[in-house]
This record gives sequence, structure tokens and C-alpha cells, in this order.
Amino acid sequence: MCVAGRFVALELKSHAKAKVSALQIYNLNKIAGAGGISIVCHPENWEDIHSELIILSEKEPCLS
Repeated sequence: MCVAGRFVALELKSHAKAKVSALQIYNLNKIAGAGGISIVCHPENWEDIHSELIILSEKEPCLS
């Protein structure tokens, strides 16, 4: 998704102990390395991530 001009990738998991594959980690690292935001999200951390996304959405848009 795009939030305030920033690319945000959420890797969705069904629970906190669900495995993140090597390919998923690779892609998340590539996104972060390119200036995007990459997050592994599961029900146990959703409230924190949701709060951070709201804060990000309220920031000045990134235009570069």
C-alpha cells in the first residue's frame, strides 16, 4: 500500500509464531533497502502496527 507517499508492505501471518519464508524476508529487506517500510503483521501485533500506520498517514506526504 502507499501511505503518505511511502510504500508500505505488510507480510500478513495468521499468528505470531507463523514462519516467514526466506523469500519473504528477502523481499521485505529489498523493500526496506529501497526506502519503503516492511512489516510482518499478525493478530498479536496488529494494534501497534495500526497505530503506527495512522501516525504515518498524518505526516507530511513524501514526494521523492
